[in-house]
Amino acid sequence: MQLIIKICKHVQGKESSIAASVHFYYAKQKRSSRY
Repeated sequence: MQLIIKICKHVQGKESSIAASVHFYYAKQKRSSRY
């Protein structure tokens, strides 16, 4: 049971980090297109 919780937390962390990097990438793209 503990292992499943660990895996779920790990996957959630991965997803949030990917979302953060994607958000950062789009923010960079928007900023560069403005100029």
